[in-house]
Amino acid sequence: MNNNLEKIESFIFNEEIKKKLLSISKIDNKVNLLEITGMGNQEIKHSNVLSWLFGDNNHQLGNSVFFDFLKLVYEDEETLNKYFYLRKKGKINIYRERFHIDLLIEDVTNGKVFVIENKVDALESKGQLIKYENKVRKLYPSENCEIYFIYLSKYNSKPPSRVIWESANYDMIHDVLERTISDLKIDVKVKFTIESYLELLKKRKIMRNKELEELCEEIWMKKEYRDALNILIDNKPKIDERLIKVGEKYGLPLTLIREYRPEGGVKEDHEVVLKEDGLLYFDNTAYPTPNTLINNGIRFKVNGKKGLSGNDRLSQFKIKNTGEKLSDTEFPNVYKRNQKK
Repeated sequence: MNNNLEKIESFIFNEEIKKKLLSISKIDNKVNLLEITGMGNQEIKHSNVLSWLFGDNNHQLGNSVFFDFLKLVYEDEETLNKYFYLRKKGKINIYRERFHIDLLIEDVTNGKVFVIENKVDALESKGQLIKYENKVRKLYPSENCEIYFIYLSKYNSKPPSRVIWESANYDMIHDVLERTISDLKIDVKVKFTIESYLELLKKRKIMRNKELEELCEEIWMKKEYRDALNILIDNKPKIDERLIKVGEKYGLPLTLIREYRPEGGVKEDHEVVLKEDGLLYFDNTAYPTPNTLINNGIRFKVNGKKGLSGNDRLSQFKIKNTGEKLSDTEFPNVYKRNQKK
C-alpha cells in the first residue's frame, strides 16, 4: 500500500508530468468558435460545412477541396484518376438532404455522381445504404452516368455494411484541409474558419489527434508513470459515461430540469447543470450519477434527509431550453448491465 502511495505522489508532483499534462489540457480545452455555435458532433452541421468546402463558394478555393478529398478516397481507382486530370470543365452541383442523402454531388458535364453518407456519431440503420443506392439509380438511370458511393465516418468507426460504399474518414478531410491552409494565397478569414473546424474535429475525437496521442504515449512509455496510472485506474470512482455522450450531442454546459414532488407536497422544477467534466451540478455540488444527484442532492435539499430510492434513468431529465427529454434508449446504461454479469 505504501509503495503504491509513493508511486502516485511521485507521478502527481513530477515536474515533467505537470508540463505534459498542461500541454494536453491546452490541446483538449482550447476554446473553439464552431463549438460555441453548438456544432459539436451534429452530423447535419458537419455536412453543411463539407458542402461549403466542397462547393465553388465564397472561399475562393473552387472545387479543389472536393477533388483532393476524392483523390485520397480513390487513390487506387485508375478510371477516377484519369477523370481528375482530364475532366472537362463544368459546374459541380451539391445537394444537401436530397432524398435524405447527406451529400449528393453531380458533375453533369462528365457524367459522374458522388453520394456521401456522413456518419459522425449515429450508426448505420438497417437497409439505409441500399435504399439510397436504389433512389440514386432511379434518379440517374443513364448508362453514361457513373455513380460512386462514399461512407464518411470517424477514423475508428465500423466499415459500411455494403461493399459498394468506399470507406473514408475525417483524417482524410484533415489532410486535405491542412494542405489547403498551407497555401499562402488563402484568405485569412477562410484559413481561420478551416483551422477552427480542424480543431473541432480533434477535440470531438471525430478524427485522430496525433499531437495528443504522442504526448500521452510519452507518459505511458515510462514504467514508473505507467504503474501510477494503472493504480489510479484500478481505484477510479464510477463515472457515468452516458453523461459524457449527452454532453457531446447537446453541447456543454447543459442545463437540465428534474421535477420532484415531495410526499404530500407540490411538484417543483429543479435546475441541474451538466458540465464539461461529465458531472451533474446542483446547488454548486457535483454528483457523478443521476442516482446520487436525486438521493444526496435534490431529496436532501427538499426533505432535509438523503433518499434511498433514486434511479439512474436519463428520461427523468428534460433539457431546459427545448423541453426535450433525455433518452435511455439512445444512451443505454452500460455500467449496470456490466455489473450484473
